Amino acid sequence: MNEENRKKYLHLFLGYLAMLLIGVAMLRQVAIYDDSLGMGLTLLGLVFLVSYFNFTEVKMGITKTQRMLFRGCCFVILVLLALLLFI
Repeated sequence: MNEENRKKYLHLFLGYLAMLLIGVAMLRQVAIYDDSLGMGLTLLGLVFLVSYFNFTEVKMGITKTQRMLFRGCCFVILVLLALLLFI
């Protein structure tokens, strides 16, 4: 793996980690504060962030398989953390 691919994967990992942390913060906000307005605003921000990530991934030349792999891992981790938080 060359240096350019390593940088690309590092940035993808950090970006998806940021989205994962925002998702966990949303879940925690719902669990602790039961703030529906704050949840809606955070969800709207997360939707915009995902849209931006999709745009930048296409511009970076990330393949669809790589995108699905990163998104799938992020989704599985978020679901597991949600289960731990709510159970």
